[in-house]
Amino acid sequence: LKTLDAAKALKPKIMCPGHGGMTTASLIDDQKTYFTTLHHLVKPFTSKKGGQQMLAAQTESLRKQVMKNQQIARYVGDKFPDQLQKIFGDYTGQTLGRLDVQKKSAEEEEK
Repeated sequence: LKTLDAAKALKPKIMCPGHGGMTTASLIDDQKTYFTTLHHLVKPFTSKKGGQQMLAAQTESLRKQVMKNQQIARYVGDKFPDQLQKIFGDYTGQTLGRLDVQKKSAEEEEK
């Protein structure tokens, strides 16, 4: 979100994103709305016991909810579950799903 704010501060007139064609600076607002929405949807799960499992179980319901917003529906893709899990991890400090990285113990590091 901070990166999007920094990009907006540059006051671009035309955006050339890494995906898709050239567009207006409204792209920044749309992407910020998308990620802000995901944060608002995920945050309540972070304070509940079993929140990760609850989030996983509610992924399709959350997808449908986001798809109702025409401004951001185009951003919902195959990586939607991963995006939710990443945000959950950002709040909890946990690495989850395919992003899970096992930390080596000090003993293993010495070997």
